[in-house]
Amino acid sequence: PAYLFKFAGKGSLSVGFNTVIENDAYNDGTFLHSEGTFHLYPDLWLGYPAGKNIDAYAGLTGGFEEVSLHRLSAENPWIAPKVPLVHTSRAVDFMVGGKGRLGRHVSFDGGAAVVRFNDLYFYDNLATDRTKFTTVYDHATRLNFFAHILTAITKTRGASGFASSFVRVRPRRAGTPR
Repeated sequence: PAYLFKFAGKGSLSVGFNTVIENDAYNDGTFLHSEGTFHLYPDLWLGYPAGKNIDAYAGLTGGFEEVSLHRLSAENPWIAPKVPLVHTSRAVDFMVGGKGRLGRHVSFDGGAAVVRFNDLYFYDNLATDRTKFTTVYDHATRLNFFAHILTAITKTRGASGFASSFVRVRPRRAGTPR
């Protein structure tokens, strides 16, 4: 849920939150969180007109990314059959940027984001079988710069381009899950 406040042509503020309750089954002993873990994430957005065709924005959000064996094996076909599964929490996701129009046919969006992850997964070779991978989890901070340009060629056709650069800034700890 969120509340939207508009300030007489001077921008807007959206205040909300997201909740997640983990309730995974523990049939094979590979899930490492306790049942019923509750997560509360912010969902705050501020928008402000910075010019005639340009809006500046900032956001503070968070979220939850489900990690399953299906997802891991689709990403890495050499994953071992029994690996620790821990869902990834985007504890803090702070974003600033600008978006707008350049003429009638071109729009843009660009900015930077800093994301604080809890239990972000990485792959490591199994010690017993170097052709298979297991998961290891870490807390990490990621910096992302992004740009998106969209052009309308006709009323029904257009083209877009997206560029993004990710940098893992600072790991807090390495190794096994909690």
